[in-house]
Amino acid sequence: MNMLILSIILYLVYIVIVFTLLIRLSSFIAAISLLGIPLFIILIVPERSISFLAYQHAVFGHGLIPINNLHIMLFIWSSLLAIILYTEFIAWYLGRGGGSTSA
Repeated sequence: MNMLILSIILYLVYIVIVFTLLIRLSSFIAAISLLGIPLFIILIVPERSISFLAYQHAVFGHGLIPINNLHIMLFIWSSLLAIILYTEFIAWYLGRGGGSTSA
């Protein structure tokens, strides 16, 4: 139960940091930090970070499908990366200015 609470807190802090960078600075910095923060932590503290990512929360399918913190991290990466790419696409589309007609 202790690792579950720690995982939730760490992932929420991570998501808040990425969203804050996305809103306040730029989507490029948010995308760099999305991948950079976990890689930086793995380089600094490899043993603890690997054991954190390998922690198993649940097992489905009679023991065939484990759900580790790594799987949760991959889900967060794909979700946040989709949000970052969507905001970039919307900014590009709105910045084109090609939708107006003159009468």
